[in-house]
Amino acid sequence: MLAYGAVLVFVHLIGGARLALAPLAVIGPSGEPLARYHKARPVPGDPERGADREIPVFQASFGRVAAAICFDMDFPDLIRRAGLQRADLILAPSSDWREIDPVHTRTALFRGIENGCSVVRQTNQGLSAAADWQGRVLARGDFFQARRHVMVAQVPTRGTSTIYSKVRDLFAYLCIGALAFFAAGAIASWKSTRSVAEPR
Repeated sequence: MLAYGAVLVFVHLIGGARLALAPLAVIGPSGEPLARYHKARPVPGDPERGADREIPVFQASFGRVAAAICFDMDFPDLIRRAGLQRADLILAPSSDWREIDPVHTRTALFRGIENGCSVVRQTNQGLSAAADWQGRVLARGDFFQARRHVMVAQVPTRGTSTIYSKVRDLFAYLCIGALAFFAAGAIASWKSTRSVAEPR
């Protein structure tokens, strides 16, 4: 790995059939540990227990990298740290099932758009995909359709800063507030017009 400046990312299971933890480990080109992370958001009903409260963001030779596990990518506030820490790439090893394929992957790619990061989501029993920070899919492979479960992709290793990572859903809340304001004004105007029109 040293010759290519590569990093190895993997999730190892602890607890056998009664899964207790699924920690993620990131190993650098020289074999040094770059990050270790325990999934923060287990799937409801899963015996796995959540551990860490923040996703790791670390420096690699090719850029800043964030890492998350599977269901973590469904939570904008959790993944927002990637944008705040100016990550260029989010790596998200995952495991799905046929009924949720490909919804989880599409959600994960949207997190990349929000935070200005490329996303690589390698998925067991689901849709694997790599996309740039604009959401353009660069490679994909469906576990249930492909004969060989290998995906190769070239993704940008330089992200961008986004407004969303800083203000979150402020714009949506402002829109709701504006709608409520104008609706109240319209109702008040209608009541005023009605009271004038009615004979006394």
